[in-house]
Amino acid sequence: MYCALSLDTMFPQPVLLLLYRMAIAVADTFAACFVCLGPIPYPKDADVDHHSDEELLKLSQSVPEKQWASSGAPLRLTSGVVAKLVPRPLTGWPSEALAQELVHNRTSIPIPAIWQVIHLDEDGSVIIMDHIPGITLAEAWPTMTLWQKIRTALTLRSYVREEAGWCFAPHIFGPMRPTQGPFPTTDDLSQFFNHAMNEATLARLCSHKGPLPDDGTLVFSHVDLTLRNLIVGKDGHLWLIDFATMGFYPQWFEYVNMRMDAEVEFGKEYDWVWNAILPFVCDPYFSIYDWITTVAPDYL
Repeated sequence: MYCALSLDTMFPQPVLLLLYRMAIAVADTFAACFVCLGPIPYPKDADVDHHSDEELLKLSQSVPEKQWASSGAPLRLTSGVVAKLVPRPLTGWPSEALAQELVHNRTSIPIPAIWQVIHLDEDGSVIIMDHIPGITLAEAWPTMTLWQKIRTALTLRSYVREEAGWCFAPHIFGPMRPTQGPFPTTDDLSQFFNHAMNEATLARLCSHKGPLPDDGTLVFSHVDLTLRNLIVGKDGHLWLIDFATMGFYPQWFEYVNMRMDAEVEFGKEYDWVWNAILPFVCDPYFSIYDWITTVAPDYL
């Protein structure tokens, strides 16, 4: 059910912040009592194992060009695998495939196993990965009970914490708009946001909120944890997909992106439970969200 109810209007922000921090402390304490299961192993065999690289290339080339163009989602290549077209790098694997492989090897987060990366032509590469039977969380969410949604929130928080376990990188390599990143240092990133605040203040005559309240810490983040990028698998796992934007970002990026994506996906009316769990999943960066929305979208 979608409604105009918002926790922001029910509680003062300091009280809301305290409530979330208490809930997070309790959840993280209980989570620390459980041993990590480790990465989900690759299946021993897949139908692509019976195809040579040349055969896989021909299968990929058999997909009509307009079908690749009309769908940003992976396309079914065989009964057990899908193929996703991504920009071809000058050397090696595409950054999306590298990020996906890193998550598979370093976390217990269920993600599709990559079987092969094929260079389709001079512009594009194809990532061939497992097909995950199930439905997206976007399809499942309206039918889930409140307890199932709470369990989903706990699961998502564990994913975000695992990803954020790798702190700092010399460069932010997450794909951002071409003219607005990646940035060579965190100082450059902060300067970009602070300049946007100055521009917004001059143009709108709004009150200046001061410099971006960021300590410069970078963490490994998916930054596209939308309902459509999570699959409720038939095996009972919550699978994470689409690693195109994954990289090292400020620790508040995940929360700000998830909240903005929810507003785009649901419009002015939204699922209040989904909106309520976002600060729990990603930590409640309320002040930074307010800061960013002052300058977005016109100046970012």
